Amino acid sequence: MTNKNRAWVLLNIPALFLSIYLALFPENYQFVVLTGAYSALTLYVGLLLLNPLISVFPKQKWIKKLNKYRQQIGISCFIYALIHAAGFVVKRGSILKAIPWIIHPVILLGFASLSILFVLAITSNRFSMRKLGPRWKKLHKATYIAQWLILFHMIFAGTTNNYVAALAFIPLIAFQLARRRKKKLRKA
Repeated sequence: MTNKNRAWVLLNIPALFLSIYLALFPENYQFVVLTGAYSALTLYVGLLLLNPLISVFPKQKWIKKLNKYRQQIGISCFIYALIHAAGFVVKRGSILKAIPWIIHPVILLGFASLSILFVLAITSNRFSMRKLGPRWKKLHKATYIAQWLILFHMIFAGTTNNYVAALAFIPLIAFQLARRRKKKLRKA
């Protein structure tokens, strides 16, 4: 088993247990909704921090080593977000009962970001990179749209826990701005 496969398994073992837990104890959907959400958020913010951190701290080898696992982290992020959504469906009782909720602003933002993460997850492979060519990179920049959708999804949900979790976006945005500034200075 390669290191990348090991990383994928390690990242997703908790997701497997979370899924089984939801299936066995659907009345505890709230635990799954929150755990899935915060796991996905942690992986997502960590993933998006990698490039800015490499740019701001180019001599830090551990960041470059971690960057080799971007694909595994990204797909795992989608899996946890999907578990989060599955918990919401269980809360509503069925997929048919959950569908009318899609027009609710909080759910709409979450569904839109999950849709983007889905497309990114299924195209996170060498085959898609070859087939899409330069369009692959443009497609994967949609993650920055998902970033804002997720942030607003959390803020509009309006719980104290979500406001606290949304603070994770502050260092992310700060490092993204620092990276952008560094690029502009290089060009000048």
